[in-house]
Amino acid sequence: METNLPHTQEKKPIHNPPLQHLQLHLIFPKEFQSHFTKLSINIHHPKNTIWWEKKDRMKKIPQHRQQWQTYMSTPKTRVQTLKKGFDIVRDRKNQPSSSP
Repeated sequence: METNLPHTQEKKPIHNPPLQHLQLHLIFPKEFQSHFTKLSINIHHPKNTIWWEKKDRMKKIPQHRQQWQTYMSTPKTRVQTLKKGFDIVRDRKNQPSSSP
C-alpha cells in the first residue's frame, strides 16, 4: 500500500529542519473551497499541500488569504488557478524564513 509520506517529504524546505518543526498547509485555502471544487481542484490532494515551518506559517496565512481574495475577484480557469497556487508556493519558498 502506498502512502503519501515520500511525496510530502520531498516538499520539505530546502534546509530540511526536523519534521516536528513543520506543519502541513493547504495551497488552496478552505474558505474558497466551493470555488476550487467548481474548477475540479481538490484542495486536500497531497499535491495541493506544502510543508511550512510552524514559526512562519501563522505569519504567512493573512498574506496568503489576501492574495487569493484579490485573485478570486474575477473569473479564472482551472489552469490559471492551479498556476496561481503554485506561483504562490514558489514565491513563499523564495522568501527568507524568520529567525527563531
